[in-house]
Amino acid sequence: MIYFIGQRFAYEGNLVEGDILTSSFFYDRIDKSNRTVRNYLQDLREAGFITKEGQNEHRLLAENLPRALDRVEEAVEEE
Repeated sequence: MIYFIGQRFAYEGNLVEGDILTSSFFYDRIDKSNRTVRNYLQDLREAGFITKEGQNEHRLLAENLPRALDRVEEAVEEE
């Protein structure tokens, strides 16, 4: 979730050309199997946080940014 939020802010700040992240972006950074990463992305889609653009591209739904930030805050508080 943090990667999607960061990418969105970078896009809004004109630091990157787009707000899309590819599946391979996560495969390269998360020390889990590709299947686990795909399941995680699917969970985010089903929860309404991200949308799938094309076969392997994903983006944060900007209208759900406040809810996404709340979810991150809750996760941090649990630790």
